[in-house]
Amino acid sequence: MNASFSRFLFAASAALVPLLAPPASAQQPAGSGPVVSSAIGTISLPVTVVDDHGNPVKNLPASDLTLTDSDVKQTIQSFGPDPNQRLTFGIVAQAGSSLTSELGDERLATVHFIDHILPGVSDRGFVVQYDTEVDLLTNPTPTVNTLHDGANQIGSPQFGGTSASPGSEGGTLYDAIYLAAREVIGKEPGRHVLILFTDGVDQGSKESMNDAIAAAQNANAAIFAIYFRGQAATPKNPRRGMNQPPSYPGGGYPGGGYPGRGYPGGGYPGGNNPGGNNPQTGPQPERPHVDGKRILEQICNATGGYMVEGKRDKADQAYDRLNALLQHPYVIAWRPDAKTAGLAYHRLSLTTDRKNVWAIIQTGLTTGAQ
Repeated sequence: MNASFSRFLFAASAALVPLLAPPASAQQPAGSGPVVSSAIGTISLPVTVVDDHGNPVKNLPASDLTLTDSDVKQTIQSFGPDPNQRLTFGIVAQAGSSLTSELGDERLATVHFIDHILPGVSDRGFVVQYDTEVDLLTNPTPTVNTLHDGANQIGSPQFGGTSASPGSEGGTLYDAIYLAAREVIGKEPGRHVLILFTDGVDQGSKESMNDAIAAAQNANAAIFAIYFRGQAATPKNPRRGMNQPPSYPGGGYPGGGYPGRGYPGGGYPGGNNPGGNNPQTGPQPERPHVDGKRILEQICNATGGYMVEGKRDKADQAYDRLNALLQHPYVIAWRPDAKTAGLAYHRLSLTTDRKNVWAIIQTGLTTGAQ
């Protein structure tokens, strides 16, 4: 059974209401959002470009890029700053006991972030929190005060009245991503961004990590994340980094390795999440430590986004880093060649010849050809 929202709460009125999906004809108005013209037409997708410090890179030419689709090199038709189109963003915040000490700073920083990221009158945002369940605190709205109300409710008691065990890591992260992508942002026109505030550990989701990534990719939603090490996290493994792939600026591995290599068919570990599709019943052996930072790196890279690491009482700084990237988006366009035009699923990889620069695109795209 798929995950579902436990409640639909309009922060302004605190009323419980169902989320009504618009008719199919209204979900994707012509000319909005990432475009797939046809099975053999032009495809355009957003791209995030960062340097080795995680700062946005401006004025990167298409000539510095190599795009492959299912290992077949493609001809880039255009690459440049994203035109001014409507932005829909979702704040997906962990509200469990692992981040209890961060909740006050999280709420305040989220309010400030909303003020900075809503420059256009047509831009919209929504707020989701998750712990043992997933709560939609505000539906997509351009109203800043409504979004402030939603942000200030992060950490409020969940509708089901349950919460994770004190001191435990994680929550239903994969369900939260899956639902925010499939049930909310995927039904909005324009550019799509999900922003996670989390320790990166999943516990109790019905969906797997691959399900969550696929939902975001199908919604053309780039996932950006602020990673906070949970209170229950074990000390860092002193052997980490030995025989491990190198880290990218801010902590992942795009460029020559991932994206385009690990997902689909991969996952963490083996395509399933610890907890996803595996509800715990009865006494369980001690769960091995899960590297939430590594998981977030993979999720962000697979969807064309980026992860930054937050510091205690300095969530504003992490949000500022993400906001800088969101203010300098690129879009790439290409027409699949004869070898790839008929594919139902496009496995994408984007690399750059420029030293210490990474161009990140979602690693998979379903067009429904064939």
